[in-house]
Amino acid sequence: MKRVLNVLVMMYVLVLTSSSAMAQLGEKTMAIVEKQVVKMKKVMELSDEQTAKLIEIRVAMFEQSRQNKTENKNAREAFDKKKTEIFQNYVAHFKRICTAEQRKKWRAYRKAKVKKE
Repeated sequence: MKRVLNVLVMMYVLVLTSSSAMAQLGEKTMAIVEKQVVKMKKVMELSDEQTAKLIEIRVAMFEQSRQNKTENKNAREAFDKKKTEIFQNYVAHFKRICTAEQRKKWRAYRKAKVKKE
């Protein structure tokens, strides 16, 4: 069952993200996004539509973060400010995509994971 879910999410990644975005991000990054979203789908019981939207915003966040890293290579303060802005933007989208109950499940999962480590 997990394998089927992984394959379905991978298909979403391939269909919903453009090949140029995938080429820019690279296989490793796409694998990270895929793994994260598969876990989120399972924990939060996301719909297929929500999963697709989360993939999009996570890919966008990675792209923006990479761009920030190159643009603000030698400007730590600007880098930190932009990093915070990127994350706040992600959180805002995340809150619009997921219900309060789903976000509560995700927080509980993350809290338990931190305690475990």
